[in-house]
Amino acid sequence: MTSLRAEEGKHLSDQTKYEQAMSEDDYDFVAAKFSHGQKVFARETDNLYEAVIRKSALKTKPNHNWVYFVHYLGWNSRWDKWMTEDEIEADTEKNRAKAETAKELAKKAEMEKKEKRREIEREKK
Repeated sequence: MTSLRAEEGKHLSDQTKYEQAMSEDDYDFVAAKFSHGQKVFARETDNLYEAVIRKSALKTKPNHNWVYFVHYLGWNSRWDKWMTEDEIEADTEKNRAKAETAKELAKKAEMEKKEKRREIEREKK
C-alpha cells in the first residue's frame, strides 16, 4: 500500500511536468475589442446605428472569436442581438460621420422611392 505522502509527491510531479510542457505559445490570448456598456456603431445592411454593448462572450468554436450582444439606442429591445466584431465599429468622429452620411443617403433613397410611387399613381389616373 502506498503512503499518502508518496501519492502527493506523484501528483506534484505530474503537475510540474504538465506546467513544464505547456508554454505561452500553447495559449490563445484574445482580448475583447469592446467592453460592457461601451457605445459603438452596429452595422445593419449598409447603415451604421448607434448602439451599446450589453454582453460579450468568447466563442471557442470554430475558433476564438468575441461576440457582443448589442442594444440599438432608441430602439425596442426586441431588436437587440448578438454580433461579431466585424459588424461593430468603435464610436469615433470618423464613424459618426459615416453613420450620418449613410442615414442621409437612406433618407434620400426613401424620398425618391415615395416620389416614384406618386408618379405611378398620377399616371394611373
